[in-house]
Amino acid sequence: MYCQMPSAIKTILYVPFLLSRRAMVLVVGLGLCAAQPVVAAPAVDRLSNPTNAEHRAAVALARQGDHEAALKRLAALLAAYPEKAVFRYDYISVLAWAGRDEEVVAQSARIDFAQAPAYVLKAIGKSARNRQQPVLAITAYEAVLKRNPRDRQARLGLAMSLAEARQPAEADTQMAALLKAAPNSVESLEALAYVKETDRDYAAAISVYDRLLDIAPDHRGARRGRILALLRLGAPHEAIRLARRDAEVFSAEDWQRMAGDQAAREIRWGRLPTVTRAERYRDTDSAITRLQEQYRQIADKGSAAALRNRFDLISAYRNRRLMQQATTLYEKLREQGVTPFPPYVLAVVGDAYLSLRQPQQAVVLLEQSISGYADDLDAQYSLYYAYLESGQYEKSLAHIDRVVASLPQWTWPPGSNERELNLDRLYAQTVAAMARAYVDKLDVAERRLEEQLARSPASTDIRNALGSVYLWRGWPRLAQGEFRAVLALEPENLGARTGMVSVLAERGDDTAADAALAPLLTDYADNLHVRNLALDAEVRRMRELWMEVSGGSSSSIYQGSSDLAFTTYYYDKPWNLGLRPFVYLMHREADFQEQAVSRNRMAAGMEYRQRDRVLRGNISDGNGSTGVSLQGDWMPTDHWRGGLSLQSFSEQTPLRADLRGVEAWSFEASTEYRFHESRSLGLSLRYMGFDDDNRRNTLSAFARQRLVNGLRYKLTGEVYLYHQTNTVDGTDYFNPSRQDSAELSLSSEWLTYRYYEKSMRQRLVVGAGPSSQQGVDTKVTWSVGYEHHWSFSRQLSMSYGISRARPIYDGVQEFTTRGFLNLYARF
Repeated sequence: MYCQMPSAIKTILYVPFLLSRRAMVLVVGLGLCAAQPVVAAPAVDRLSNPTNAEHRAAVALARQGDHEAALKRLAALLAAYPEKAVFRYDYISVLAWAGRDEEVVAQSARIDFAQAPAYVLKAIGKSARNRQQPVLAITAYEAVLKRNPRDRQARLGLAMSLAEARQPAEADTQMAALLKAAPNSVESLEALAYVKETDRDYAAAISVYDRLLDIAPDHRGARRGRILALLRLGAPHEAIRLARRDAEVFSAEDWQRMAGDQAAREIRWGRLPTVTRAERYRDTDSAITRLQEQYRQIADKGSAAALRNRFDLISAYRNRRLMQQATTLYEKLREQGVTPFPPYVLAVVGDAYLSLRQPQQAVVLLEQSISGYADDLDAQYSLYYAYLESGQYEKSLAHIDRVVASLPQWTWPPGSNERELNLDRLYAQTVAAMARAYVDKLDVAERRLEEQLARSPASTDIRNALGSVYLWRGWPRLAQGEFRAVLALEPENLGARTGMVSVLAERGDDTAADAALAPLLTDYADNLHVRNLALDAEVRRMRELWMEVSGGSSSSIYQGSSDLAFTTYYYDKPWNLGLRPFVYLMHREADFQEQAVSRNRMAAGMEYRQRDRVLRGNISDGNGSTGVSLQGDWMPTDHWRGGLSLQSFSEQTPLRADLRGVEAWSFEASTEYRFHESRSLGLSLRYMGFDDDNRRNTLSAFARQRLVNGLRYKLTGEVYLYHQTNTVDGTDYFNPSRQDSAELSLSSEWLTYRYYEKSMRQRLVVGAGPSSQQGVDTKVTWSVGYEHHWSFSRQLSMSYGISRARPIYDGVQEFTTRGFLNLYARF
């Protein structure tokens, strides 16, 4: 068959050839003429005349462009003469010419590449490339070159197929052979530019375009390709400037694309560190303005360019921390029927919903995003946090562990034989360690982070994470050391600076904490951690109210048949220099056999708080008796705590002592050693002097250990020892000369509900142990209590519960039933 190029194909040669794989094939002439049906004369001679005529008629139809009719005739011939390979060859060729690439690929499995003519193999190569099956294309072109190494078209096709198969070195080898034979071949240089573009080596592609323009200065494809490569190289402003000088080679769609690329580049630039913090949103704000202006200029609001504009604007809004605008635009597009959304858009919107405290919605979007593009590490981390905040703790831990496992420990930089530690895996391991801390497995988090720090001592991310874990374990000084180490390396490190604010607040140095927070509010007011610190600081400066109400009934004469106690503390807003005034109200009443007794006291005082120290003093009055109270708490180390209390009218005075008007003063010293959040030991010594000359000495000690630390369930055990002596017998109040007791209690706690600051926990406490009193037999006491603990916000919490106990008084086992209600509020 005579190979003649249709006029339409000549026109296509002037279309920029880098737009698609099919366009590139047209430019270099691969498979177009060769793919036309070619019939070998000897094969035709062996057919009957009617068959030969039918074959020629099919060929004629193909030449005239009536591919469907030609294919029907060729298919009939193929069905009648399946052993005639020539019919299948021409059938495949016409299929390729008709653009039915999928059928070409299917038919290729039914021919022998070693026997098929070159024009058929080239047709298969072309269709395989169009169907993004470069391996099949490589096989076809290599079969041609095995028979004819000088077939230039097959070698061009092989080079581009190798590039599409991500084998750039092999593609370069093929192109080198072509250019060695014809160094100034426009066709070969076009193919080389395509190879470099496919390998994303845009700098090399620009160099090839320059060679093309030296040979053919008016080459439209080279002029256009050079500018687009510059755009992809990350220089959109320069690309657009040059494009204005070659405006005729760009369509309206090209200009929209370039404007979109410029805005997208500014969005990415906006996430990079800036010289000054005031400029960190400069590029992002510019991108938002550019995208909004570009959208107004797009006539077809339903076009691909318009849709890309909206997607990029969503990303820009998220980067600018305008989360509500990002989700609103996403919802608007959904209402307009836009679907599907690209994975990167779903990731951005999911992150925005997470920032807006809608983790369940974030989970849905982020799962969809990752199913479409699993290599987006930012989306993977966002999904972990979404699982965490939505209360799916098991999923959150399993997910972040999968992320760690998916990343290799080592990387090999291009051109280097030396391996390097994979920083992405190191960061993922840090996040996975902190994942344990967020679900209260602080010991696991600490161990993992310390192991990581031993391997990477210069990592500021690990030190910041370890500092946070130390702080949560109750070791603010140790945490401060880690944050200071980071600031010594990076004075502006945001994580370390926010960590220092938390440390200072934890140690009670509110003035220093506020001073450290002030510049962060100026520079990072939209940062989530800074906002949370600001909210905590605002709460610390509020008024404070504590209310405790308890009451119950008892069979013991010492407690009364019924009793009620009400205590309220009100703290005003903090003054300067760590001072804060407060008032205190207390009411107690009980029905004893002799008569009902009530006690009322009111106090006014001042609290002084400085780093690691709290002092309180007040003057009280009630029932005609004035009292003075002084208290002090001190935390000299991360583990030791101590307290002293002196009360001229002791709150520990039994209410039954009021029957005879007996009062008491007290002095108490206590200390506690906190190993960490799950283990502590305590000791307390109290001395009380009563008006009736009784002197009471009380020694108590406890040991507390968390036994089970689940994601939602915790079990804590405590051993409590108590020893008391009194010097006077026969008083109206319970006053044994000696009393000793020991109790083992178990506290089971279930996390029933949690949503950010809101939570609800249930607690069941059971305890039992021996109790002895001088002169009576030792007996066992027990108690059981059930409680609810609610947290509604940073400013409001409440707890209540009921208990049943069997105490012993003078050898008699009694029963008590009690309830309590506690309320804490700041306003």
